[in-house]
Amino acid sequence: MPDQVKKVLRKMHTEGFFSSLEKVQAKLDQPIPLGYSCAGVVAEVRRNVAGLAVGDRVAWAGRKTMDSRDSQKAVHERPKQLCFFE
Repeated sequence: MPDQVKKVLRKMHTEGFFSSLEKVQAKLDQPIPLGYSCAGVVAEVRRNVAGLAVGDRVAWAGRKTMDSRDSQKAVHERPKQLCFFE
């Protein structure tokens, strides 16, 4: 059983169903990052970006470069044999 489910069940036991339900719903309404990697097809390239072209199939990974000015270095051409679901 996932850890978050265990926490909710414990909370239901100590605080009651409706109180726990309200807290879970409030938590679910908050936006949260689902991960720090992605893959896709380049749709637009700005003038100051080198090495990428519209239509390139790319992958990006890594939180460390998310806010970095060097974030372009984290974008790589996606291997042709790698589908979007892997």
